[in-house]
Amino acid sequence: MTCASCVRRVERALSKVEGVETASVSFASETARITLTKLIDNKSLTTAIKKAGYNATESETYAQLPLSKIRLITLVAGIILAILTSIFAMALDLAELSILGSFSSTSWLILILAAVVQVVLGSQFYLSAIKSFRTFNPNMDVLIVLGTSIAFGYSAWVVTTNQDMHMYFDVSCAILVFVSLGRYFEKNAKKIMSDISQALLSFVDKEALLLRNGVEEKIPIANVSKGDNLLVKPGSRIPVDGIIRDGYTSVDESLLTGEPFSIERGPGEKVISGSINQFGAIEVEATAVGSDSTAQRIKFLIEEALSSKANIQAIVDKVAAIFIPIVITLAIVVTLSWGVGSDAWSDALVYGIAVLIIACPCALGLATPTAILVGNSVATSKGILIRNAETFETAKNLDIVLIDKTGTLTEGRPILTHVNPSEDWDESTFLSLLASAESHSEHPISYAIVEAAESRKLSLKKVRGFEAIPGQGIRAIVNNQNIIAGTRDFVDNNIEQPFSRKRENIYIPSNGSSIFVAINGKFAGTVSITDRLRVSAPQAIKKLKQLGLRLVLVTGDGFSAAQAVAEECSIDETHANALPETKLELVKTFQENGLKVAVIGDGINDAPALAQADLGISLSTGADLAIETSGITILHGDISKAADAISISKGTFKVIRQNLAWAFGYNLFAIPIAAVGLLNPIIAGAAMAISSVSVMANSLRLYAKGDNFVQVSKDDSAHSKVSNLLRNSPSRGPLIAFSTAAFALLVPYLIFTGISNEWFL
Repeated sequence: MTCASCVRRVERALSKVEGVETASVSFASETARITLTKLIDNKSLTTAIKKAGYNATESETYAQLPLSKIRLITLVAGIILAILTSIFAMALDLAELSILGSFSSTSWLILILAAVVQVVLGSQFYLSAIKSFRTFNPNMDVLIVLGTSIAFGYSAWVVTTNQDMHMYFDVSCAILVFVSLGRYFEKNAKKIMSDISQALLSFVDKEALLLRNGVEEKIPIANVSKGDNLLVKPGSRIPVDGIIRDGYTSVDESLLTGEPFSIERGPGEKVISGSINQFGAIEVEATAVGSDSTAQRIKFLIEEALSSKANIQAIVDKVAAIFIPIVITLAIVVTLSWGVGSDAWSDALVYGIAVLIIACPCALGLATPTAILVGNSVATSKGILIRNAETFETAKNLDIVLIDKTGTLTEGRPILTHVNPSEDWDESTFLSLLASAESHSEHPISYAIVEAAESRKLSLKKVRGFEAIPGQGIRAIVNNQNIIAGTRDFVDNNIEQPFSRKRENIYIPSNGSSIFVAINGKFAGTVSITDRLRVSAPQAIKKLKQLGLRLVLVTGDGFSAAQAVAEECSIDETHANALPETKLELVKTFQENGLKVAVIGDGINDAPALAQADLGISLSTGADLAIETSGITILHGDISKAADAISISKGTFKVIRQNLAWAFGYNLFAIPIAAVGLLNPIIAGAAMAISSVSVMANSLRLYAKGDNFVQVSKDDSAHSKVSNLLRNSPSRGPLIAFSTAAFALLVPYLIFTGISNEWFL
């Protein structure tokens, strides 16, 4: 693909295939991501693309073939020859200086040299243009071919018919110099983008070592089943989520934590896919495989982000679909208008050529995807996954952020501090029954209660009829005793005589929560739970406030616990005792008042609000459902990264707008100048080529701005690879190349013009 119009054509070709629901094509990485309504053969997809005039193969990664040395040598040789030919042509046309002693012989020499340049440098554009003509879908190469061919053809006619007229071999050669340089650096930039994409996905293994009856067998990762025992050797990545059954090791989990610290792991402890086993060999029982594993879920989120398009891209796609035909029509109109109006057809051809060359829409195709890729790379290096391009667009307009408490501002690891049974129950029996009922719940508070019971060596009983009511509590039958535990209102609504604090002398903490318990329909006591505030929480709130956002704490806990956390974090607005539907309604209310709402949470209780919000931000330490409904996932569960995620999103979308403004503005400004005859085609070729490189350079500024907070762990980590690729991406190369070519063409032009006008006499 050579421009944004190519992207549009490939997408349309894919969309016409039966079974294709959506097709999103990335110009930067040269890949297509397709969603299907039914299973279809990949061959039908690649065939549709080939019929549209392009080549396609199935690929698991975004890798591209490197630019060959032969092509590079050919490019350099062609450019040197083109510059020499341009100098000879300028000498003859401007200063009337011949090389071989006669104007005729020199003209024929220049014609031969220009013809060689037209083949060496122009062949790639001719081949692409012919393909696009076959499918009646002209691309940007058609503009280049028309412009250079007209200049060369007209000049060749002047030489072969021995006309005493101006020639434009210097125009055709100089245009090919700048356009070829631009194409080379554009391909190089796209190669860097592809390498970054591949590096981001390098944590996903393709094979695993299966242990079966003591025998090792290497199998594809897709064939691993739940319960399989896998051997993970030192230095290897853990292929699936699982539990260590044998062996001790140190694990690098920087994929999730973003921090360069190893964690000791032993039998019975969980390990996550994508992390690196650093020392001892371990046996791991697979617990989450395929698309359920952490690595695959992160891979999916990254792929979705890299292939998605911002809403603003729709404008680009619509323009690209009609851009080339409009430019060709405009060039014809300009040429005819000048030719008929002034009867100077040679000048009219030059003005038409300038219109064709200046209008090539390369920059339009690179404007959005390069910014998204670099922005996403910066975010991923910091442990933040931004789901899609729409997220970048949404973050810039946020007004208010609703923040969950438990597991978000707090560590999500509550500790049981007090057991307060009523006078009818002794403490051990009361805690044993409650812990037995809570053992079937996955709520962090339930874990704290069970852990406290086990630490006191209390036995847990069998449980029947367990039921969890999100945001309220649980019901269960333990030893034929009906247990109800949860919020005060929930318990009050399920017992004969509601709890009265005046009657019961029971401790309720001001900075924690109390779980109320009823047994057999009567109030039986409470337990007090405290959840420690995350160390990073106050700093996170400060950073969010600095972004000018209104902050609201929303929690299912009681008002006293909520208020204590709000005061510690300096949050002015608090909503306590909030059920999932309460949080959802709160989001809707703010939205109805015209506010753009973000929700930060980690639990199942937060999922409805996260889905309803304009932007959902979830912590990966939380529930799967919360992550699935979020636009941003903070991989290591550190809420202080929320402000960074919003800042990166805002910065990325700002660069997208700058790129598009430049790409559109450059054409809107330059085409009229070319049409009125004030733009030399050589300058047009240079400007067009530089526009694409400038878009890429502007996108790379995102990395330069984010470099101060990008953390990398090991040299072979995905984060480190991305960081090195971005850091080492060529930024001076295009500037030096274009400057050298411009100098080599401009200086002779000035000298020969000076000779012609007797400046030096």
